[in-house]
Amino acid sequence: MKRLVTIHTLESMQSLFELTDGFIVGNKRFGARLTTSFSASEINHAIEDARALNKEIFLIANRIFDDEDCELFKDWMKNIHADLLTGIIVADVGAITTLGEIGLIQKAVFHPETLLTNRYDTNIFASEGIYGAFLAKEITLDEIRHIGLGRKLKLFMIGHGYLDMFYAKRQLIETFTIKANLNHTFHDQKNLTLIEAKRENEPYPILEDDAGTHVFRYHVFHTEKYVDVLKEAVDYLVIDTIFHDDQYAKQVLKYYQQPTDQLRENIMNTYHETWDEGFLHHPTMYKAKGEIND
Repeated sequence: MKRLVTIHTLESMQSLFELTDGFIVGNKRFGARLTTSFSASEINHAIEDARALNKEIFLIANRIFDDEDCELFKDWMKNIHADLLTGIIVADVGAITTLGEIGLIQKAVFHPETLLTNRYDTNIFASEGIYGAFLAKEITLDEIRHIGLGRKLKLFMIGHGYLDMFYAKRQLIETFTIKANLNHTFHDQKNLTLIEAKRENEPYPILEDDAGTHVFRYHVFHTEKYVDVLKEAVDYLVIDTIFHDDQYAKQVLKYYQQPTDQLRENIMNTYHETWDEGFLHHPTMYKAKGEIND
């Protein structure tokens, strides 16, 4: 199982390459929830550096696309050394179709957030000729293993980081500031939180970027204890460093390489975060309105 990491600066690739198998970079016009928005020329530079370091590199373009976005993405990709990319991570079926139109379907990695929860839905995309797909974040360890053992394409999953649990294309913080008659100085700010009355001690990170509005879980999801199980089913484990920096990436990658309780505590204390195992042992259950327990 390979480890990928999101980065904040291109210079950090030199200090991280011994700890990771590859990097993820993107541009805000087509990507959402990015650590940094890199220009096309910077992305090409990252591609060249990754190849020089013998590492894989992925472009992330995970916005919800409309027809205009598809056409703009098609034109923008002409500026990217796409043949040297390992893959292109997209969240929209329209983006997959667009990649097919420009001869890059074999680079597509489908990342629809919550949709891929079973083996059938995952493998049906293999018949489209895409490179891989991300499993949903809300499924259990047993379900991951079941899907992975029967996979027909490369499987990806978020292995560490803040999990996005809500994404709307609307600029909701801007709407709030207008309603409250406030100056809107919060766009692209990564130090904002949303506090729910029932969970006052668990503020949710919230981000409004060009792609829309995103709300994240309070706890940082981690999977280090299950790496031996996951490597049988998953091809790529992604370390997402949003809200932090490349030093955080370095420490977390070290932890996943040689885990110790002391290093784990140091990371959590330094970055003021708590870790949990998400839904790995907690099946997601939905009840119809009015449904009651026996």
